Amino acid sequence: MPKLLFYAEPGLIINRELGEHIAETWKNITAVDLGEGKHYLQESHPHEIGEGIVDWYKKVIK
Repeated sequence: MPKLLFYAEPGLIINRELGEHIAETWKNITAVDLGEGKHYLQESHPHEIGEGIVDWYKKVIK
């Protein structure tokens, strides 16, 4: 099952260190580092998340 993960630093739940670890160890995952952010990433990075979803979808659904 393809998965998409967005993470940020310092992050509230998934910070950069954990995001990179998940990206390296989980199968079928695309991880996107959004840069600086805490809890409500959709409010601080709406365009980056939208673009990340579109790019991921295009790669997964060929």
